[in-house]
Amino acid sequence: LEEAKTLFWTMPRREVATWNCMITSYMQHDQCEAALQLFHHMQAIGTFPNNVTFANILSVCVNMMSLSEGRRLHSRLTSASSCLDVVLGTALVNMYGKCGSVEVAWNLFKQLKKRDVFSWSSIIAAYAQIGRGKDALNVFKQMKQEGIKPNEYTIVSMLKACSSLSAMREGIQIHMNFIECGFYLDTYVGNALIDMYAKCGSLQNAYRIFNQLASRDVVTWSSLIAG
Repeated sequence: LEEAKTLFWTMPRREVATWNCMITSYMQHDQCEAALQLFHHMQAIGTFPNNVTFANILSVCVNMMSLSEGRRLHSRLTSASSCLDVVLGTALVNMYGKCGSVEVAWNLFKQLKKRDVFSWSSIIAAYAQIGRGKDALNVFKQMKQEGIKPNEYTIVSMLKACSSLSAMREGIQIHMNFIECGFYLDTYVGNALIDMYAKCGSLQNAYRIFNQLASRDVVTWSSLIAG
């Protein structure tokens, strides 16, 4: 990172993509404050951010749990009449959802002209995060009706929703979706499956998933112990 910073500040000319690379570098090193400061600095010297910049800074807002900064960005995008493409729209949905403003996230989601698996996953995760499992299940059903295939992120969010409802039948269906999609059973998904089965009272299935995992972290062990 230090070498990247040195090179960045010695460049005689910087394009938007250059600023985006440096902002991303700060994010990768968990230096969100520095990324935000750089974002403000680029504008102060007359470099206008593009949609990639805005999407990155919205991710920074999520990491910092800064709803106020996210709202300011949204307001600026609205006033500038920027086109909310699927990436930027999803970033806004994700920001509001992760920062606890789920109703705003849902209203934005409905306004998106195009929605991909990341858009659907973001709103499902928002509902699952605050324990609104039934809403997450309803959105997931609508997603499948529109022919969108889930990804691992969607699966984990849905397993969390099933855990909050102790919905064993739905949890098994989500597990079957995971297998049908041919996803790899990594620690991230495995932990969610163990937690879901344990909370739904099926310790045998939880233990079976536990034994299938090639790698286990503290969450894996804690989920089974809690079950």
